[in-house]
Amino acid sequence: MDGLPRIEMGVSLAGLDWGASQAGLDVRAQIAWVAEMGLRWVVLDGSSAGVRAREMGRSARRDLASLLRRHEISCAGVDLWIPPKHLSDPERVDRAVEALGEAAGLAADLAVLTGGRGMVCCTLPRANEAEEAVRSAVEHAARSGGVLADCGWPVRDDAAEGGVPGLGVGVDPATVLLAGEDPARTVSRLGDAVVCARLSDADESGRVAPGRGRLDRMAYEVAAITAGAPVPMVLDLRGVRDGARQVARLIRDADGGIGP
Repeated sequence: MDGLPRIEMGVSLAGLDWGASQAGLDVRAQIAWVAEMGLRWVVLDGSSAGVRAREMGRSARRDLASLLRRHEISCAGVDLWIPPKHLSDPERVDRAVEALGEAAGLAADLAVLTGGRGMVCCTLPRANEAEEAVRSAVEHAARSGGVLADCGWPVRDDAAEGGVPGLGVGVDPATVLLAGEDPARTVSRLGDAVVCARLSDADESGRVAPGRGRLDRMAYEVAAITAGAPVPMVLDLRGVRDGARQVARLIRDADGGIGP
């Protein structure tokens, strides 16, 4: 890890495997764990109890923000991995659009209250698929003061070109690698269209912990910094066994590459 640039890091709680000893942690315990890791940014799991936007009124949002502030953590956004096909399904599309917009509103509220970012990382349908639903979701997000960071592949043209309120690109290296492309070149090419740069990895079999796959992490981090990708870079351990333990390992072994 020697020589890596120092870059502000956060961690996503979505899909994080806590291991048998920590299974079932509620959001309060999860946030306390983030603080124990020495991280100052968190991306919340928008599908988990205590974070579902539709269930959170103003008081609940203030309480969650207060909890984050007590731990000196800023909310870098919300992850909401709704299957893209839900935006094409007549029976599910309305709820999917509403959920994305509500999550954007929650992220925007927490950003104001914690000094964070009003971003929702998601996977939208690809170009020319469910365009009306995508447009509605993006407009809803923009009205709520948030932005949808589309982490799908290939990158949608409207997201890559920028200029669409409520829409940007999220770069997930594991997704890019599994598509046979280079994450460093991708983030360099997209430049200021990138609203979230994540830190994940993949090998031939699927998603793995960063450092265990094909990601050239130094090249990727340098490209993200050079391209002006917003901080933080978000550790994404979805689908990785013992993900929480892997986060601790990455921080322990970082030697300056990760920092609060």
